[in-house]
Amino acid sequence: MLFISHSTEDKAAALDLQQRLRDRGYSCEQQFLDSDQRSGIRLGEKWERAIYDHLRDSHAMLVLCSPNWFQSRWCFAELTAAKMAGKQIFPIVIDECDRSTVAEYQAIFIHRAGGPDVEAAFQRLFDDLKAQGLSPTDHLPWPNPQLKNLADGTIDACPYPGLMAFDARYAPVFFGREEETAALLEQLRQMRRCGEPRLLLVVGGSGSGKSSLLMAGVLPRLSHSAFRSEWLVLDCLRYGLRDHDDSLFTALISNILACYESSGMGHVGLAAKREQLLQQLLDPDIKQVASAFMSVLSDLVISSGRKDATVVLPIDQFEEFLIDDDKGPRSRFMEILIALDELKAHSADNAASYVQIRDQRIKFITHPMIAEQRQKLNLPNTVENDVSSGATALRQIVNLLKDYGNFGRQLKEVGGRFYIDFGTAQ
Repeated sequence: MLFISHSTEDKAAALDLQQRLRDRGYSCEQQFLDSDQRSGIRLGEKWERAIYDHLRDSHAMLVLCSPNWFQSRWCFAELTAAKMAGKQIFPIVIDECDRSTVAEYQAIFIHRAGGPDVEAAFQRLFDDLKAQGLSPTDHLPWPNPQLKNLADGTIDACPYPGLMAFDARYAPVFFGREEETAALLEQLRQMRRCGEPRLLLVVGGSGSGKSSLLMAGVLPRLSHSAFRSEWLVLDCLRYGLRDHDDSLFTALISNILACYESSGMGHVGLAAKREQLLQQLLDPDIKQVASAFMSVLSDLVISSGRKDATVVLPIDQFEEFLIDDDKGPRSRFMEILIALDELKAHSADNAASYVQIRDQRIKFITHPMIAEQRQKLNLPNTVENDVSSGATALRQIVNLLKDYGNFGRQLKEVGGRFYIDFGTAQ
């Protein structure tokens, strides 16, 4: 969260900064402006306590420096609290003033700029925020409203899903995999720029956290509104969740239709589209299926207003597809994926762009079905899921406790527990 520190006399500048943050993809929950109706101080709330609570939960403070700000004792108190908590400070000078209390921090000077220079100054701010890991996709709101307690319907803020993999709902509290997440995102951006290859494998030992890395680390960031024009992410597929032979293709169709629905297609149109897609995916001619699927993707990105977006098809537990089922749904799905890759290699430039992300165990990397298609499937593009980064996260926790000193009280404030997905690392 970004905390906007400002004098009430400079509210117009604060609102301008808030709008610029929203335009860059920061949600209301990712920024705090005390007067904001959604994320600010609510009517009847004790405002002083609310300010310090939000400051505690923030990652950085954006200071709108002006004579009004420096004359406010509350603004000075906010800055002091932020410094003591080790928050990052970003001074934004909106009027000439004494900057002695923030002199140690590099500032941007909006008041000296004019016209295009103002935009350049703000661009520098956003670039610096991104470089410091404070982009809108780096910090997601918590707790997720979809995490509801079945007993009373309240939102469950427990950050640990038990033995299940972390998914998008837990993305805000998923940490210890920053390096791998960044590597995957950079690899995907490169694949998008070059147009190929179209397959990215996440390879690691059983229980090392591949699914969590994919579903809580990578996909939520690709799906963020800041990258809406670049990526269209389908829901994650998994063969093991099917209940009959055709349910895998039914799930894929449902994932596609969900994207159509979000673009405004009505129920009648969705029903017709569902029947059409099911017939196309079950066509005996695999090449015809691949061609129809690519046409659907092209129509999907146009219908959703993202004609230049790359469609992402994530597949969890990919090794489940590599068990021979004698031309059953596993083999058929693999053949469709291979046909898609071949079709895209010979398609026109304006055809739909797509990539596949799959996670699988190391021991299946030499499966004959994969080995035979090694060149077509571009297997060298892999990201090893290194469990050693779990130790890095553990060191972060230890350093955090050392910094606080009386860490028993601080642990109580966060629920008395720290959680992390270590996979099989002990």
